[in-house]
Amino acid sequence: MAITTHDGMTTEALARGLPDLLQRGGRAEIVHVCALLIARDAPMGRQWKAISEVLAYEGEHRLALKAMEKFTAAADEAPAAQLQQIFALQRAGQIEQAAARFQSLPPDFPSEADHAYILGTLYSLLGEIDAARETLERAITLAPQSGAAWLAYAMVADPGNESAFEKISRADPRNSGHQVQQPASYFSGLGKVLADRGAHDAAYEAFAASAQLCAGQQIYDHQRQCELAEEVLSGFSPEAMEEIADGVTIATSRPIFVTGNPRSGTTLVEQILTAHDSVYAGAELDVMRIVGREIGTPSESNVRHYLRANGPESLSRLYLHLLDQRFEGSGRIVDKRLVASRTLGVIASILPDAPLIWMRRNPLDCAWSCFRTHFANPMPWSNRFDTIAQHFALEDRMLQAWSERLGSRLLIVQYGDLVDQPDSTIATILNHCGLDPQPQVFTPETNRRAVTTSSVMQVRKPINRSGIGVSEPYLNYMSDFVEAYSAV
Repeated sequence: MAITTHDGMTTEALARGLPDLLQRGGRAEIVHVCALLIARDAPMGRQWKAISEVLAYEGEHRLALKAMEKFTAAADEAPAAQLQQIFALQRAGQIEQAAARFQSLPPDFPSEADHAYILGTLYSLLGEIDAARETLERAITLAPQSGAAWLAYAMVADPGNESAFEKISRADPRNSGHQVQQPASYFSGLGKVLADRGAHDAAYEAFAASAQLCAGQQIYDHQRQCELAEEVLSGFSPEAMEEIADGVTIATSRPIFVTGNPRSGTTLVEQILTAHDSVYAGAELDVMRIVGREIGTPSESNVRHYLRANGPESLSRLYLHLLDQRFEGSGRIVDKRLVASRTLGVIASILPDAPLIWMRRNPLDCAWSCFRTHFANPMPWSNRFDTIAQHFALEDRMLQAWSERLGSRLLIVQYGDLVDQPDSTIATILNHCGLDPQPQVFTPETNRRAVTTSSVMQVRKPINRSGIGVSEPYLNYMSDFVEAYSAV
């Protein structure tokens, strides 16, 4: 059935056919029908929540928020419905609005402990650190069994606060028998507090306990990653990318892609760029994920197949449309897509005007930082030093290949250069992105945007060398990384 034929169907028929459509329909058809139901104010009742979640999954955040508003109204503005609306705002990147709405909820909803945890986390994302500390301290007092709350608290705790150290240490289930939910989160938080205090051996033990728990739940298939890398690289020659790009006549300079391994300095570069008055933070957007879902494996042949069926600019327009769902207007957007090496050929081909930046950091420092980080979005390779080495080595090969194919379009930035020579390195980044040098970009710590990554605390400080040499106290634990990385 053609998409436009839905326009002539009754609202009742659209609603009745929606479950089947969600099972068999394509993205465009699903979004079109959901948009019709919203426009017609269909009596979907509590089904609006599911519709909102489907639209968010498809990257249609403006429509998703409209659907969630209808769900909240259908639920008579009940606190539980309002909470779902707050989560929808958070998914759409509207952190300030989410925090404002959440503060209007009763302080004991969904429970006193959960309320403190959610609010404290929102404060942390917004850079309101004092408020975050106070609120998260209340959360751990009310729910000492919550590993997630301990981790959130540890992320904002003052390293010199003896009370904070004593609190998190007493909760250690290895010593106290205390039952902790989400123990991997707890051990990561404990490790952070111990590392801040210079208790490196104890910190390693805590981080290792967290990593071991995660490794039991997450599988890294290095062979499959190597096969995917080869499949991607085999087709995207400079000539192929140029040929695809020649079919794109619309402006595609709005996004600025910043990639690299996690903990390589990508958030700092984003903080610098978004301090510019014409640039907005997209953070780790899911736009390319949705584009990738449309084409399948991000190979050159799949891109060409999609473009032949849908038009030479169809993928470009889809990406820019999805970007506009999060960010209306004309400002530039930083798409901080970690480990974008598999999709860089697609990005370079369908968005030929978009600047590309790849961050590099000392492998030992980056490896340690990855190992110690409890990622919100799991990185299965990050839980063991040998798999970290495998992943890094593969990314090195991908960087070399893309650098040869993209030339000056791909700017490689060394983290060490950024912190040791910030002014000149920032000037190079701005020039690469076609941005004029504004004074505030050289003091990124003054940028008050919401930060949703593990670097939430680091980027609130002036550019400094604290991230240089962080692996040195732990080198005796990193022999598996050194051996595996040097062997490649």
